[in-house]
Amino acid sequence: MPARSSDLFVKTFSLLTPVYAHARATEFLTDLYASVAAQKLPPGWNLEWVVQEDGARPSLDGVVDQIVGKDPRVLYGARGIQGGPAIARNQAFHSSRGEVVFAIDQDDYLEPGGLSALIAALEEHSDAVYATGRTYEVDEQLVRTERSDFVYPGLVPAGHTLEIWNTQGVSTPWYPTATAYRRWAVELFGGWPANVAAEDTELLACITTAWDGVVVPEHTMTRRRWSGQLTKDPAVIDAGVDARRVRHKRATLINAWRTGGLLGGPSDRRD
Repeated sequence: MPARSSDLFVKTFSLLTPVYAHARATEFLTDLYASVAAQKLPPGWNLEWVVQEDGARPSLDGVVDQIVGKDPRVLYGARGIQGGPAIARNQAFHSSRGEVVFAIDQDDYLEPGGLSALIAALEEHSDAVYATGRTYEVDEQLVRTERSDFVYPGLVPAGHTLEIWNTQGVSTPWYPTATAYRRWAVELFGGWPANVAAEDTELLACITTAWDGVVVPEHTMTRRRWSGQLTKDPAVIDAGVDARRVRHKRATLINAWRTGGLLGGPSDRRD
């Protein structure tokens, strides 16, 4: 279990990674950990990485130990149930302690300085509830391209992402797992919803509709594209149509609450 600092003035940034055993798990986790270990956080911040294995027969504990060694910042957990990525994300979240959380998939990896840029943005903009940045994508031939997003660096007002969805048909103006959230906001929405292969997108839709955020110009992470991804499963792709409808209805309702003065803001958080 990660060391818990006794310094009350030190804040924690929690990385949350749901994992499952597959043929390339060791390769991907090795790359991800290398990117985690290379991160340098601003003064006054600690980093922890919570790795939560999904599946009825967990088998990656030894793999994680071999990769991270004695790094006290890493916490591995497994419940021995097949709950899917949303449940694993939430289990990791409840095992974490960070004031800011960032869920990164096991097949992705961080860019140098990415977390520091997100933290700096949240510290500069105290009313921003989330922060995100630019991302790359890399395919199986290791060709890396930059993702074209629909929101440019700077402050993003509450409801703007829903407006983009309604006017341009784009429900993910940036890669959803490239987003750092203040912990209290994730708690208020109950964590990641069990929306098939879209739990990260739905949480993004909820929080960005409810509160302001900020986009940084730095590249924060790289998303890997490979043939074994869950999102390439035809059944998951078919389920995505209904998932989009549910997500849009929920974001629209949240927007009505916000504009009607029924939704609280950052001043209502419990520190």
